[in-house]
Order: sequence, then C-alpha cells, then structure tokens
Amino acid sequence: MTTDRAVTRKELAAALGCKASYVNALRAAGRVVMAPDGEAYLLEATRERIAATRDPAHQAVADRHTAARGAALALPGAAGQRDGAPPPSQAPSSPAQAADETYLSGGQLYQDARARRENAEAGMREIDLRKRQGEILERADVEAAADLAMTAAAARLDALPELIVPQLIGIDDEARGRALVVEAVMIVKRELMRDFAAFAQVPA
Repeated sequence: MTTDRAVTRKELAAALGCKASYVNALRAAGRVVMAPDGEAYLLEATRERIAATRDPAHQAVADRHTAARGAALALPGAAGQRDGAPPPSQAPSSPAQAADETYLSGGQLYQDARARRENAEAGMREIDLRKRQGEILERADVEAAADLAMTAAAARLDALPELIVPQLIGIDDEARGRALVVEAVMIVKRELMRDFAAFAQVPA
C-alpha cells in the first residue's frame, strides 16, 4: 500500500505547474485534499480531486485559448522570442489548468450573481411585507393625501373670517371678543384634524 505524500502549498503548485495563488483558489473551491494536520496537501488525492471536479464544458474553451497563444508566439518576430521559445511571462498554461481557472472564475461569477439576486429578492419581500403592514406608503398616495390636506386647510382658513366677524359685531368687551375668536379657531382646528385623519385613513 502506497502512502500519499504530503506537500506544502509551494510544492503542490510546482507539481501542478501553476502559481501558489491558484492553489488558494482550488482550496477555496474545495478541490484539494488536506493532510491530517490541516496545513499540508495530499498530492495524489488532490490530483484525483481536481480531475474529478473539472467541468468538461470548459475544456474546449481552454484548448482554443492555448492554441491561440501558441499560434501568436509562433509568428516571426514575436516579442520576447528567443530561438522559437516563448518568454516565461507568455508561456501557455496547460489546457487542464486553463479549464480549471475558467471553471473557478465562472463559478465565482455565478455565486456573486446569485447572491445579488437573492439579496434583491429579500429586499423586495421585506418592502412588500411592510406595505401590507401599513409601514410603507406609495409615493403617489402620499402626494395625493397631501394635496387634499392642503386644499382642505386652505378652505377652512378662508372660512374663518365669516365664522368670527358676525359674532364680534356689537361686542365692546375685549375679553369676550377674544374668547369668541379662540373658540372659532379651535373649531377650525378640530375640523382640520378630522380632515387629516380621514386622508390618512386613521380613525378620528
């Protein structure tokens, strides 16, 4: 029975022919097998996990990218060429790694889009619930109620002189006249409160 070899992240990256940051992406995606100590990686088990979780749909895309890079580097006078070999910064990755990178990138984009959609749906459900509970009103309804309230207030205030003046005719007692004015104003205030309560659909 052969014991799988535990390696560091740097050693695993070298064995896979990728960068250490790519190992981090594989680990975040659950595509590596950790050693019992939780720090090292089991090399062969990780190879098998990567192969088993690779998305075949991305392989053709990775192959085309690799072929395109190779064709560009093969052109005469390509920058950085020396004896027909591509410079290290432009060396094509393996099709398997390219497919894995595409798989991880696409999966992250999907998860981000899904999270945004779920947050938006949750927000809409909360708004709908608060509307049913009467905590949120439609802007058009609020504007209509405000217009009605202002119209009613203007009408009540316009009628105030006609309510007060006839009662003050012939009264020489200042205190009596003041009391009549205060009483008329209180009547108008009560009427306005009833109007506003009706507009807001609140029992008066």
